[in-house]
Amino acid sequence: MYKHVLILQKNACSTLLEEISADPTPVYAAAVLTIDSSAEAMEVLDALVWERVILAASEADCIPALEVAAGLPGRIAGILLLNPPEHTPDVPAQIPTLVLTTAGHVPPANLPAEHFPLQDNPSGHLREIISAFLTLRVA
Repeated sequence: MYKHVLILQKNACSTLLEEISADPTPVYAAAVLTIDSSAEAMEVLDALVWERVILAASEADCIPALEVAAGLPGRIAGILLLNPPEHTPDVPAQIPTLVLTTAGHVPPANLPAEHFPLQDNPSGHLREIISAFLTLRVA
């Protein structure tokens, strides 16, 4: 099943996440959505014809993404977080969540998430990591 990834950005989108939105893969296509609040993101999700989406966000933008997931758990198929802040809102445990971190970042202890540290070449295998997560963990 083909998956839709919605990259939420309020402050600044990560170049790593922008890379995944550049071209679709056989598993997913990504689009960047600039938002002012989690409420605005929920309105956009309500207007989309996509039944379920995967939310992606980086750094401070992870907070609105998690707020959207908590508010619309039935519409969110999975969550991808890149370098989320140390303190984040809880996410419903039934939503598969992948936390990616680069050097110097640690995953939040309160999130029930899989963690993958991106080492020397963060963008080198990012598409493959995301494709594997979406294929194996996201229905």
